[in-house]
Amino acid sequence: MIHLRQRLRLVWCKFKRLIEFLAYGLFDSLVLFGASRVPRNSNRVAVVNLKLLGDYFLWLPFGKGLVAQLQEQGGKVVFVGNAAWIALVEQHFPGCETVGVGWKRLIRDFRYRMRVLRGLRTLGVSQVLHPSYPRDAIVEDAVVRAVGAPAIGFDAGFPDRPGIDLTISNRLYSHLLPPIPGVHQSVRSADFLHAVGSGSRAFPLDLPVPDLDERLWARAFFLLSPGASQTYKRWPVENWIKIIRRALECNPAVSCVITGTPAEAALCRRITDALPERRCLDLCGKTDLSGFIGLIAHARWVLCNDSAAGHIAAAYGVPSVVVLGGGHFSLCYPYPENAPVKRLPVCVWNDMPCFGCNWICRYGGTPPDRAHPCIERVGVEAVWAAVAGVMDGAILEAPVSNDHGA
Repeated sequence: MIHLRQRLRLVWCKFKRLIEFLAYGLFDSLVLFGASRVPRNSNRVAVVNLKLLGDYFLWLPFGKGLVAQLQEQGGKVVFVGNAAWIALVEQHFPGCETVGVGWKRLIRDFRYRMRVLRGLRTLGVSQVLHPSYPRDAIVEDAVVRAVGAPAIGFDAGFPDRPGIDLTISNRLYSHLLPPIPGVHQSVRSADFLHAVGSGSRAFPLDLPVPDLDERLWARAFFLLSPGASQTYKRWPVENWIKIIRRALECNPAVSCVITGTPAEAALCRRITDALPERRCLDLCGKTDLSGFIGLIAHARWVLCNDSAAGHIAAAYGVPSVVVLGGGHFSLCYPYPENAPVKRLPVCVWNDMPCFGCNWICRYGGTPPDRAHPCIERVGVEAVWAAVAGVMDGAILEAPVSNDHGA
């Protein structure tokens, strides 16, 4: 019965995605019909990456290798990125032209969608490089279609996509790399680099460190980022409170900074209210993107769910402990030992036979305020052991902590 429920949910998801694909596809065809097109410039190449902030940092060393090669060959790179982090491209990829695309707005605001798609048609690039894995049809493939140049990408869609939309979208690509299932994203990024030209390589990360929030200049602190892109990926609040209390007791001279997006303000407030006021600072929603990155870069260590905070900490060499579920296990976390980052996150999870479900949970619908079972079953003691190791400096560069139902 459990597996039947999971299959029925998958069928329903695919049906919804098919209707959405057909509706958006029809709209996009009408928008692009007769849209003015700029002649292609053989030196202009578009790099399309619309993933979330954490995915961007995970891809960053490979992206730097890709862009460096294109620029060495005399190419002018147009970076089409997620509007949420496009400002970072000016720091990480000097000399690139940038175009920001709001993912959610592109889905919800049809006037915005029309304006963006028509604008992309005028970029005049000779080629599109789309390294994302897997590809989304309604946003990512729609952007590739609007640019309208020969494209390179992976032949891989999300598991809840019907086969027909991937088949149709594949026609947008002049060259498709075969799927590489069951591996970390860094392996796929390296494969993409190899596919677009020998000599491409991941670059060691040497990123600018944003200034620290003035309220923290004189503080030694660790950082908690209790949010995640989806509610079901968040470890329970009461568990984080237990971990923070222990960490504060063990480190009298260290404070805790709690951060997140404005939408996570209530979540962060619940944690702050349960902890010593003088030892905890709630900055949720009170920093911009640069401030958020600066907090991570200056922290003694970082605690988080499967989210961007762990990837940013890895890029800056800050020790981190990440609580994982099994939906996308090994896709982004845990990192392979040879990942091109300054420090590997320490990951804690609870093994279950259903890992790899792509968050289509076989155990029924999860209440809006609850995590999936694979995350709720991660034990406090297992997480504390990882945190204690990080605090004591006993965990080496590439450890992985595994919780078997503790």
